[in-house]
Amino acid sequence: MPSDQSRLQYLFQRYIQDTGTPEEIREFWDRFADLDENDAVKQDLWRLWHKVGHDQESAQRDWPQVLDQIYAQADAADRPSRGIWVMPAWMKAAASVLLLGLLSISIYWWISPHQHANLTDGAISSSQDIKPGGNKAMLTLANGQTIILDSARTGRLTQQGNVTVLKINSGTLAYNKNGTNASAQGSPEYNMLRTPRGGQYQLVLPDGTKVWLNDSSSLRFPTAFSGKERIVQMTGEAYFEVAPDETKPFIVEKGSLAINVLGTHFNVNAYADESAIKVTLLEGLVKVQPASGSPSRMIHPGEQLQIDKTGTVKVVRDINEKSVVAWKDNLFWFEDDDIHTVMRQIARWYDVSVTIQGEISQHFTGSIPRNIMVSGVFEVLQRTGSIHFKIQDKNIIVSP
Repeated sequence: MPSDQSRLQYLFQRYIQDTGTPEEIREFWDRFADLDENDAVKQDLWRLWHKVGHDQESAQRDWPQVLDQIYAQADAADRPSRGIWVMPAWMKAAASVLLLGLLSISIYWWISPHQHANLTDGAISSSQDIKPGGNKAMLTLANGQTIILDSARTGRLTQQGNVTVLKINSGTLAYNKNGTNASAQGSPEYNMLRTPRGGQYQLVLPDGTKVWLNDSSSLRFPTAFSGKERIVQMTGEAYFEVAPDETKPFIVEKGSLAINVLGTHFNVNAYADESAIKVTLLEGLVKVQPASGSPSRMIHPGEQLQIDKTGTVKVVRDINEKSVVAWKDNLFWFEDDDIHTVMRQIARWYDVSVTIQGEISQHFTGSIPRNIMVSGVFEVLQRTGSIHFKIQDKNIIVSP
């Protein structure tokens, strides 16, 4: 039994009752991910994610006690060969809400313990299975030097003028000003942070602004903000928590799109293969200039501004903010999304190509952890209807 069991119990309870903060949710998944893949507790918890029912009394459950039972039951659980697992009766009751907290799925289903065979019909072997993405990024300095961050040591990476570039941990890069007069002199020097397919990274800019980059994304930024504005350029998807500074508005540029803020939290999804650029505001106030010469639009918390391929602009209100930033909390989150939308996210995160064969009309609603093997994602999706997945090299074949 791990020494931090009580903390995991607390986070587990907060998570499944939907009362945890984003930080607690991230900590829960970090602690869960740190468990060894062969750990009996992790195996039992993960098997519970795949069992769904509906329990009206779930909110009143003593979840720490449930987790205690999981630990106690782990060594004794019956795990027959060929991937079939016999679920104890008390776990069936607990299962009814565990995936509701994780999946919020709009269609409920139940798989008998005796039907818990490999849902991929033998199409995915352990040798074919694909690992999830992780903290991977490349930093390009002003002089053209590149640093592969996932292999770089933690600590000081380089010095650029009066700014020290630090790798804080396995997934965070920070630019620290040395002294109060750390502004760049003359023309600013720019760095570029890029994440590959299957990569993500966090960045703390010289002004204290925090940026999370999703996979297949980039951010170009000065090593010091010396002018009247703080301007950065991005591609892909990024979440910003902008440090307030009324004297220097913060501007995010994506092509001709400009997002002007003073201090706020917002997400920008601007992948080239998506149908629209989406700017979602969680806190504060932003002004969006869709294109040069176009009228600007103000958006408020809970609103999303969308710009489609034709340049048409619309504002959608009452957006589910959790779904927008779920990727930052290491989750896929789908809201009535078709198979093409779902597979674009999976393709980027697992660095695979996708072939969709035949007509798949069903839509998907729910969330799935991004830190699991791709077969685990497919197993959850397959429980929503008639859909099948095969892996051929690095290509995923999807069929009805």
